Amino acid sequence: MQESHAAVQYQNGMRPELWPDAELRQRRHLELLVRADFARSPYRDLKRVTCSLENDVLVLSGRVASYYLKQLAQSLALDRVAGKIMVQNDLQVSPQESDY
Repeated sequence: MQESHAAVQYQNGMRPELWPDAELRQRRHLELLVRADFARSPYRDLKRVTCSLENDVLVLSGRVASYYLKQLAQSLALDRVAGKIMVQNDLQVSPQESDY
């Protein structure tokens, strides 16, 4: 699943190819694409998952209603980054907040 530049919301309004460090550009672009994948998800819980790049690790955070959604978020992120950066799943499961 590749995402066009036009469909991605860029940090600080600056497209990744304009950032100075090529490796940082690639990692930040992957972060933005994962965010876009979550935003397109049919699951409302995944739309609220946040991700941030911390020391070359993409950290997933927030709350989801089930372990299935936690695993789904991780799988989406891992598929997108394809081994280029690590993914750390810090999502919390709160079944009472069910909002599929």
